Amino acid sequence: WLPYIEVDNVDEGVERVAALGGLVLFGPKDIPGTGRFAVVADPQGATFAIYRPFDRAQPFDGTRQLGRFVWHELITTNPIAAFEFYSAMFGWEGTSEFDMGPEMGRYQMFGHGKAEYGGIYKLTWQWGKAPPQWICYAHVRDVRALDHARDLELSRGVQTERVEEARPTPEQDRGDVDLHLVNH
Repeated sequence: WLPYIEVDNVDEGVERVAALGGLVLFGPKDIPGTGRFAVVADPQGATFAIYRPFDRAQPFDGTRQLGRFVWHELITTNPIAAFEFYSAMFGWEGTSEFDMGPEMGRYQMFGHGKAEYGGIYKLTWQWGKAPPQWICYAHVRDVRALDHARDLELSRGVQTERVEEARPTPEQDRGDVDLHLVNH
């Protein structure tokens, strides 16, 4: 999954990404009738898109809504530098944190004010050769009721994993597309 982060101006956004040490991978480009976007990478290599809709909708504010992505985790080689990049890029603030042990270090949660959007933590050897990346979690009514999705061939290569905590835990990348679910 590729997270899209809304910005006021995509063209200025790509300049800011580059100035902060990131890369512009594609765009900026208009999506006819929809908006303008660019695919970029942070200095550690995690990819995301910046986006500006033509018709301004309500951007994600941390509110959990069924069927929407509600938690976003960045697994990266340098969590401190990554947080500084995203804070400078989007004005994100550290909302809280906790220690995940000597190997993984701290789990830094971020957002604006009281709204939490996700967390950032260290990419460790357990991830194998996986690159820095964003993991997006969709909010569902009942994760247990979706267990049958594992047995259905909804989409070739899609893996589902139950995560029943309000703040999901990381899971190892299996090389396929992961669908991460959380119920609040």
